[in-house]
Amino acid sequence: LHRAFELGVNTFDTAHIYGNGESERKLGLAIKDFRDKIWLNTKVMDRTYDGFMRLFDLSMKRIQQDYVDLLFVHSLDDQQDFDRIFQPNSVLKAVEEIKASGRAKHIGVSGHWVKDLQAKIIQDYPFEAVLSPVGLFNAAYKYDFVETVLPIARKQNMAVFGMKVFGAGRVKHTASIRPYMQFA
Repeated sequence: LHRAFELGVNTFDTAHIYGNGESERKLGLAIKDFRDKIWLNTKVMDRTYDGFMRLFDLSMKRIQQDYVDLLFVHSLDDQQDFDRIFQPNSVLKAVEEIKASGRAKHIGVSGHWVKDLQAKIIQDYPFEAVLSPVGLFNAAYKYDFVETVLPIARKQNMAVFGMKVFGAGRVKHTASIRPYMQFA
């Protein structure tokens, strides 16, 4: 991570569930010396107020930080998730309180599989960022969110983060990764 920073990488992304918490713990150890020079994201999946707050607090302890630049409501992947997010006393109340307290500068939503739901949620709630699958391989298999989510995000002036640029690991044999990176 230090070498990545030396080479100009200034955005680091993790999640509460990555590596059973090890991703956040290791990232926290690594960024101590240059935290003020990077953009830091983390993600939490719990859909309840209490659960989200508890897991976010644990994330902050692991990362050893007082705040993140961007906090994602992570992995909107089915209608049940969507419905739970909009219930009273849910994750939305938690992210609003976290943002108001300054512990997250911005809030966003991520999704891996259901384009239409992600498009709907960014229309129904004023998230500031969206994290979606974007990539040449994905587009070829109609897995890409570019045609559904990206136009809405742009219209709403949201930050857009791409993931699964290499088709979630399905791109194995290629002469160059350049076309995949350029597409994204």
